[in-house]
Amino acid sequence: MFAALSGVKLGLEGGHGAVLAPAPYFLTYPMICKLLSLEFDTYPLPGWSGMTTLEAIRSRLNGDVRVVIVNSPGNPAGNMLQEGELEKIQTLCEERGIYLLVDEVYRFFGNEKRPVSHGWERIAGTTIVVNSVTKAFGLPGLRLGWAYAHEPLMSRIITAHQSIAAIAPGISQQLIARFRDFGWQDWLSSNRQAVIDKRNQMTALLDERALAYHPAQGSIYIMLKLPQALLDIMNDVKAAFLLKEHFSILLVPGSAFGHQSSGSMRMSIGGSPDDFREAADRIQRGIQTIIDKKGDI
Repeated sequence: MFAALSGVKLGLEGGHGAVLAPAPYFLTYPMICKLLSLEFDTYPLPGWSGMTTLEAIRSRLNGDVRVVIVNSPGNPAGNMLQEGELEKIQTLCEERGIYLLVDEVYRFFGNEKRPVSHGWERIAGTTIVVNSVTKAFGLPGLRLGWAYAHEPLMSRIITAHQSIAAIAPGISQQLIARFRDFGWQDWLSSNRQAVIDKRNQMTALLDERALAYHPAQGSIYIMLKLPQALLDIMNDVKAAFLLKEHFSILLVPGSAFGHQSSGSMRMSIGGSPDDFREAADRIQRGIQTIIDKKGDI
């Protein structure tokens, strides 16, 4: 992501412009923009507006926007674009001379019918697709990924990357070279199905307990909606600390991903399904206890 946006900036006249990102947004987006002296702005995702993603982007475009970020499946909301929507967004950006950065780190964790967000064979000259081995294969800590774009944009990304990470670690190169020796297609398919199954299991448990959440179609996260009775007492940040300290549940406050998602909590389903029922029980018990005791735990 950093190399991709840096490569874009190298091609901007005067080096200035704004980046338009989805909200709720991945935490790194605004920080990268700040480091690159690019303005950061957002457009609301469908779960937080009455618009489609395409409509929301179009409504926020102005003369300062030089880059639009699309994150599908999304972190933290697990949102996915509708069929054919990405192509329309790409066409809109291309017509206006705006770069489109497609963040597909979770592309393999979508629903069963539509696991892929972007087809590389139809990528536009102003589009960059970024992805990661780390998430697709369930290898946390192994920071291997890639960017895909046409020349001369790709050359600028490589130039930027050489200043970020001058030499790729030898162990990473050896690992990626051996992937084909270990049946990577089956590995990828198995990991993808495991994530989909876990997401279905957790949402079923939340439904059983009448715990509301934003519809999750992809990624390894679910955005839990806090009940208004709790939000009348405290904000999501304080609630997250209470759930951690008193119920051993670690959730990320939604306000960390922008004001649109305040009042929510991001939960990860990256753990073992054997723990899901206990986790759902603790969340339900914790929220109800906070409400009953008006936060005085």
